[in-house]
Amino acid sequence: MWVLPSCVYYNTFYNAKTKYEQADLQRLEAEAEPENRVLANTYLDYYLFVIRKASSILELHPDSKWVDDSLLMIGKSYYWRCERRDALQKFDELLGNF
Repeated sequence: MWVLPSCVYYNTFYNAKTKYEQADLQRLEAEAEPENRVLANTYLDYYLFVIRKASSILELHPDSKWVDDSLLMIGKSYYWRCERRDALQKFDELLGNF
């Protein structure tokens, strides 16, 4: 079975986007229950997954149509992980290139 490269990087993007949506929901639950550290750790892990998946798109497919969306997801994920410097760097990269 042949897999087209565009399908592969879209699948990677789709997985990152889906996990980002899960992270947002988990973060909102964690904000409602600030004493529950398990919820907080879960959404932080989800955002880290997003950063890794979306970064792989930037590295392996820098000319794909998902680069701008990936940069935005990475920046927002860094922001919600309280990694402001990295978030700002990705937002600057997004503004500079798109």
